[in-house]
Amino acid sequence: LARHPCEEGGEVQSWRRGVGLYCPLALFSPRHRAHALRCLFERPHNNLKLFVDGMLLYTGLKGGRKQSEDAAALDSSAALDEHLAAQYDRHPHRAGVRPSSDVLARVVEAVLESSRVLEAVLHLQQLHQGGAEAAACTHREVAADPEWSSARLELACTLPLSQDPHADPRVEQLKRFLVATAAKDCSVLIAFEFTAPDAADTPSRAHGSGRDGGGSEGTLRVELPSERGCGVAVAVGVRYRVRIVDMDPRPPSKIEKYAAQERAILEEFQTAMRSAPPATPPPHPTH
Repeated sequence: LARHPCEEGGEVQSWRRGVGLYCPLALFSPRHRAHALRCLFERPHNNLKLFVDGMLLYTGLKGGRKQSEDAAALDSSAALDEHLAAQYDRHPHRAGVRPSSDVLARVVEAVLESSRVLEAVLHLQQLHQGGAEAAACTHREVAADPEWSSARLELACTLPLSQDPHADPRVEQLKRFLVATAAKDCSVLIAFEFTAPDAADTPSRAHGSGRDGGGSEGTLRVELPSERGCGVAVAVGVRYRVRIVDMDPRPPSKIEKYAAQERAILEEFQTAMRSAPPATPPPHPTH
């Protein structure tokens, strides 16, 4: 819904073909996370970039690839599997695991669970729950206050959240909204390498601080399904490092834009609901 009112013409159709079944919200549910990651690797769109030794290897439309390139090749996990298999045949690594999109999705799932990075992202997203329209009303009120010039307000919104009881609560609410908005559009970087399967798990250790750059690192043992489907799991060691990025503070001048986008999404939803066919009632039980 956030994308639909912002796209026009052929761009809409291009986006619809590339988005697939991936739902970012499913990442926050341990029950649905594995399925969400498989869908993400199948059709990455602009939600996934895979780098190997610093070189971009796999992504989707609007993810660093040109629109003019073949869309089927861009969104093909089969092409990724063929490339990874060929690389492994030429240079097998000591972990002895043949990488594939399914293997990478399983590793990412294990890293997300071990690092608990999504819990940190969710915490930031929930700093403000009033919506953009409420934030816009507060912004107009502060903008009309002669004590708050636009330059002073913009500077205040770049500072960390204050614990000072004398701080202006209106400005603190705006800061919370802007941090939460940034967290809803942030990126999570995961760097990992395979190690010996007998490597011991180490607890995830936090590193970095502030709005941008926080993350964690550790090692873990991941159980992978057998390549031949015989039901025997294969273990692999993984050393990982996770970091939250793209959390630069948004300027308060954009709050009105966010409110307009929220209204457009609501209107799109209401239009879709009005045009949806009426639900068919369930049949009466027979005795």
